[in-house]
Amino acid sequence: MTLKRQLLLLSLLALLLPWAGCQFVRETESALRASQQQMLSGAARAIADSLSQYPNEFPRPLGPEYRIDEQLYAHTLETDPVIDGYLEDWPIGESAIRILTGDKMTARYVLGTRDNYFYLFVAVEDEAVVYATPASVAPMPRPPFADRLSLRSVTPPYDEDRISFAAEAPGTVVPFSRNAFGFAAETANVAAREHTIRAVWQDVPGGYQIEARIPRARLGTHLGLIVDNVTDPEVAPAPVATYSSARPP
Repeated sequence: MTLKRQLLLLSLLALLLPWAGCQFVRETESALRASQQQMLSGAARAIADSLSQYPNEFPRPLGPEYRIDEQLYAHTLETDPVIDGYLEDWPIGESAIRILTGDKMTARYVLGTRDNYFYLFVAVEDEAVVYATPASVAPMPRPPFADRLSLRSVTPPYDEDRISFAAEAPGTVVPFSRNAFGFAAETANVAAREHTIRAVWQDVPGGYQIEARIPRARLGTHLGLIVDNVTDPEVAPAPVATYSSARPP
């Protein structure tokens, strides 16, 4: 082999070295990435298996039809509010009031606990209040729809209840509940009156207010607050909700 051919062969080998190095780096990177994915997948399965041992610590989600604003928080009250539909006698400051917003709807709310009761106050801005009828007052409404406030009570993994406040006129409201006595799935829409709950609906300029006192034993481990604002009684409203990760102390 002539010297010229030897130099050409050496030059070709020198050019192949960078390409071979790049290929080695790529294969090494792919192998490391696959190993990392397997390790993360194994860790995720281990964490999921561990968390599954404590189902009561994690609530079921409200569902995709609800827009979540923020978590609920209940304040410890030093005195018992009078259930009359007004907030003036609550022993709290203005900073305790939270805001819940939705399509053409704004609500101010505050929650509290004292002794064996859970207290709720919600003020909804609504230029045209739509009152309930016998058809729309139940927890699973049908047209004509009505404005309503609902408190969703859940004890994971399966127990779920909803307490609904829908007024046929201002004044005292006796709410309905669904699954109040552990009904089976085929009778889940059966409604029961909640006479242990004291609630008052008041009309105010530009909307309405609801104040309620609920026995704490009546509630589950997780709570959700849902506002249905009706603009057309023939069209089901889009609910706006705020959800707690645990029941207030």
